[in-house]
Amino acid sequence: MGDPQAKKERWMIEAAEHTQPTGLSHEASTAHQWFVGIDWGDKNHQVYVLDRQRRRVGERVVPHDGASLAQLGTW
Repeated sequence: MGDPQAKKERWMIEAAEHTQPTGLSHEASTAHQWFVGIDWGDKNHQVYVLDRQRRRVGERVVPHDGASLAQLGTW
């Protein structure tokens, strides 16, 4: 079946690459600097941050607890 984590990563990157803002003004669509993808798993959440050119600039695995999710918000 392959590595489930690698499959999840590929899916998240492909989804971000094919996501285009719709119905937004030019100003609003160019205002986006970062795109964040979060896989809301049961115990851990995989988080990716992509820049405007859809290059991965950050990633984390975040445990599902209040303190960790608060740290994610700060990050």
